[in-house]
Amino acid sequence: MTIPLHEKLISVKSLLNVDYFLLKKDWLIVENNRSDSIFMCIHLNTGHCNKALGNKGKGAKAYLFPKLVNEQQNSFCILDFEKCEKIDVTLPSFDL
Repeated sequence: MTIPLHEKLISVKSLLNVDYFLLKKDWLIVENNRSDSIFMCIHLNTGHCNKALGNKGKGAKAYLFPKLVNEQQNSFCILDFEKCEKIDVTLPSFDL
């Protein structure tokens, strides 16, 4: 079985240090190794980062040990194993 692959280069205006990523329809969801924006949602057609979220740390909205997890077709979740929290995210509304 042969799977056809299509190459398309996009220009992203953000510095990425990728630990893990997901492709969801028209979106690239990136888990960065950055302390200021751990997760970024980038539209594949435009290369624009529509949402960047998450800081590493011990504050109320910070993550200690986060992980990006693939879920249904138009959603994913963020697990923080240290805080025992699950945050569900729906595309493209990015309701958090």
